[in-house]
Amino acid sequence: MNQSRALTPLISIIVALVFCIKWINCLPALECMEVTISPDHFDAWFRYLIFSQEKWQFPFGVVHNLSFPSDGLLIDRGPIPLFALPMKVLTRIGVVSHSFYYFTLAQTVFVCTSAALASVLVKQLGVEKTEIRCLAAVLVGLSFPMLFYGSQYHGLIFVMAGTPVYLLVAVSLLSLAKKGQFINVLVLSLSLGITSLLEPYSMLGAFCGVSVVLMVLIGEYVMHSTPQRLRMIWQTLAGLLIGLLIVFSVKLILYNGQDALEATPSMGHLFSDRLSENWGYGGGFGGGFHVADMFGIIVPPSPELGGKEGFALNATGFDTNILSKGQYEGFSYIGISAMIVWAVSGFIWLLNTRLTERYQAVRAYAMNNRLLWMFRPRKWGVPFALGVAAVALYLLSWGYILHIFGVRFNYFPTPSFAVALAWPDFQYVRSIGRLALPFSLFITLGGLCLLSKVIDTYQLSKTINRRYGFPLIVVFLASIHIFEVSNYIKPIETFDKKPITSSISFSAKQRLDEMLEDRTALLFAPEPQSSKRWLQTAFSIAYQSRRPSNIIYGNIGQKQKRRVMLKDIRLILSGQVTTLFRRYGAIAIVLHPDVADQVIKKLDARVDIDRFDKLGVVILRNSMIQDG
Repeated sequence: MNQSRALTPLISIIVALVFCIKWINCLPALECMEVTISPDHFDAWFRYLIFSQEKWQFPFGVVHNLSFPSDGLLIDRGPIPLFALPMKVLTRIGVVSHSFYYFTLAQTVFVCTSAALASVLVKQLGVEKTEIRCLAAVLVGLSFPMLFYGSQYHGLIFVMAGTPVYLLVAVSLLSLAKKGQFINVLVLSLSLGITSLLEPYSMLGAFCGVSVVLMVLIGEYVMHSTPQRLRMIWQTLAGLLIGLLIVFSVKLILYNGQDALEATPSMGHLFSDRLSENWGYGGGFGGGFHVADMFGIIVPPSPELGGKEGFALNATGFDTNILSKGQYEGFSYIGISAMIVWAVSGFIWLLNTRLTERYQAVRAYAMNNRLLWMFRPRKWGVPFALGVAAVALYLLSWGYILHIFGVRFNYFPTPSFAVALAWPDFQYVRSIGRLALPFSLFITLGGLCLLSKVIDTYQLSKTINRRYGFPLIVVFLASIHIFEVSNYIKPIETFDKKPITSSISFSAKQRLDEMLEDRTALLFAPEPQSSKRWLQTAFSIAYQSRRPSNIIYGNIGQKQKRRVMLKDIRLILSGQVTTLFRRYGAIAIVLHPDVADQVIKKLDARVDIDRFDKLGVVILRNSMIQDG
């Protein structure tokens, strides 16, 4: 028993160390930043940098100096509140620098936690073999979806949180089914509540998944009522409601309603825009674009997205290049090793059964009017319910248009389309493909449980250990998987000095402070997101100046605030700055040098012009405050 308990932390640490190979160029530092960082990744870190500079004020999860003239942005997209809030506390008491890049630590924690939970989960499902538990830790801790989402090929590290979240909820439900104590209800509610501090889509998926589990349990109770099943229903419901209460409480404290949507989307998105194949969240804000493929779990990443060129399926040209644009959000590939596990399990079953036995097994489960066989009294009702929940979320991940190997079936009805028709606000679930992740985990771990079951059923343990060496087989499968994901964990080039915080020299910062001494806000033009270089420059100036800026356009679903910011930029580019000076007072306008001369020719007001060549910007300041 002690050896079994020691296995989980040991294997999870080993998996985390394998993942940390990518940071070997900057060890022992805990804040390595890769040179190939994406704009979305820059956005996440910059939100935290400004957030860490600001004083604590209610609501506590809002960044106030990023979306001028709007009130602020939320830290739920990018900075990962579970890390950002403690880091800000540590910054305030002087334990760490306010520019500490904690995303490296966050990625490692997600990998280590996922590996540990995967090992625990398969044990709860009846797998006692140490080798299979270790393989589960490797296949899940270094799973393709998690590594892909955190890599430079996608750049949204906070999406990695989905893997440990789903595993934690599953472990909590299985513990509740086994022990049924109040502490287990509390653990379930906390596992749901913590999603409010991680990633919005994992929160949606976790609550939807537990709701499906609850419905399956109710159906099971209707078929075969027992006190144990009734107890499980009430405790699951209690955990769900308490978790919901925790989420609402956290949202109130952190955002105080600023995450509310302004208006219900037009139904026209569902019937016309969803047919668009272009970027821009075509199809109900993404329901026809950022979606999973029906067979996405067997489609490996292309070499351009980190796939292993010339290996296995990639050697045949079968990879994500066959998918439609936008389907990177539904990436759920399980890996060759997981496929081999399923193939080996099926092969063992075929070798150890006769044709008549196979026919009888299929007939008993599918052809003998026993479609409710799973509701009979047995100990694995909750595992089945978890499988149903994973499948349900996978169906939702298909979005409003069914994709099969990248081919769009525009008029095939999907569950998500029906949900959006009944509840139009569901269209705001734009990256719906992320809900495919639980099914990927279910298939991966389900294959390992099946392998363990067939080995036990046909009493093959002694045979395998004697003839082939089962540990060697597991090491072989783990090695194949690590080789296949090696492009995601290979050593990477890192910055010697962190961008944004170290990109402005001391003398340049002094001059910037002098120019902006009496300025209350900064307006950048053109849009900072128009290029990565311009975005980084805007980030650096806003960070060093510590003044409100218009770099990020506001929260999803708050179109009016975004329109105001975009209108301000259009006024600047047309030279109509008088309106802005009258509206906002003593502000500074920061122009990209490519548009500066054209804007200056069109100006309708007297301004002071400062060409800041070291930063590559031109700064306009109104020489006198215009009275209304």
